[in-house]
Amino acid sequence: MREARDLSYRDLFETELAADPRVGAAAGAKLRYYPHVTREAFKTEGRITDLIASGKLFADLGVPAFDPAVDRLMLCGSPQLLADLKAMLADLGYEEGAVSAPGDYVLERAFVT
Repeated sequence: MREARDLSYRDLFETELAADPRVGAAAGAKLRYYPHVTREAFKTEGRITDLIASGKLFADLGVPAFDPAVDRLMLCGSPQLLADLKAMLADLGYEEGAVSAPGDYVLERAFVT
């Protein structure tokens, strides 16, 4: 995201989900929300590709780096961001998936330019 005001689901992920009696416990155990912005001061600043490449994302979350043997991803963003992430993931051994052929990650292609 560019600015903190663009973090549309922030309240849902940071407060509401944990309080939901149906999914709160599961979400708390498995979901990692990592908000970051690129155009203003914020607790986590920078482009996600840079945060991944530097290892900061993993250090901040206290988790190991991406591993295609155990991690699955869904990517959403601008066409350029998706191209950059696809290249990064390919270098790590990930394979793109689709409905007809599951893989290690899928792309959300609903970005409006």
